[in-house]
Amino acid sequence: MAKRFLCLLPWLGVAFALASTAKEYPFRGARRCKACHARKDTGNQYGKWKAGPHSKAFESLGTDKARQAAIALGIENPQKSDACLQCHTTTHGVDSKWLRGLTLQEGVSCESCHGPGGHYWRTEIMKNTELAKTHGLRLPNEEGFCLSCHNDRCPFYDGFDIDKGMQTIKHWGPPGETAEE
Repeated sequence: MAKRFLCLLPWLGVAFALASTAKEYPFRGARRCKACHARKDTGNQYGKWKAGPHSKAFESLGTDKARQAAIALGIENPQKSDACLQCHTTTHGVDSKWLRGLTLQEGVSCESCHGPGGHYWRTEIMKNTELAKTHGLRLPNEEGFCLSCHNDRCPFYDGFDIDKGMQTIKHWGPPGETAEE
């Protein structure tokens, strides 16, 4: 029991930081992002997310493979376990009053990586990346950010290659735009 608590300790800090951020910047949910980011001419980021692994992160906790791994770790239900939900959902550890309809079933959605969009979602702000950043937008393109979940605390971890990972979830703008832009 103590060993499991020690494994969770670093993640309590992550959950607290995310919850603190949410107080300043409420979440909007992928549906709000979809309004602008589902068009082919702007990169169809929503469609790419929906087809990728992050949108299915919560769902993956309900598989036989996940349940068997959880049982081996002493976890009864991975879809209800803090140890699993902290990386498989955007909502974990965030007070429901900041979520605006965002649910566990959304998995690891836009705001997990890009920050709560409550103040940057409007078109007039999103047109200016630097302005959007002052309103809470994050552009995570560093390995350390991804490693907060893609690490050896996960029973299925087999190493993490940032370049391969970014190609797997590649969803930035129109052709020619890169993650750094």
